[in-house]
Amino acid sequence: MKEIRCRGCGCHLDGGDVHYKARVDLCAAYDRMEITREDLDRDPSEEIRQLLMKMADEDSQELSDEVFMRLAFDLCKQCKERFAKQLERGEFFSGEDEV
Repeated sequence: MKEIRCRGCGCHLDGGDVHYKARVDLCAAYDRMEITREDLDRDPSEEIRQLLMKMADEDSQELSDEVFMRLAFDLCKQCKERFAKQLERGEFFSGEDEV
């Protein structure tokens, strides 16, 4: 059986221990587009071609992660409570690698 560790503190979570599975979906948010008559009348071919050329040089996983990313991790009871409180306050775990 796969060893399960808490993502928050690293403690070992035995099969009988109460623990929590956190799932986070990060989705790109877009403002609602207003399409005008001019938008419908113009030919977007060149803009699409340029965008495709730019994307051809990018890593496909990075492009995918820009739109959607799903994270899942296990937490012990104490870390679950801390994680939930930090989310409610708009905070995140401290000490993690910064981007």
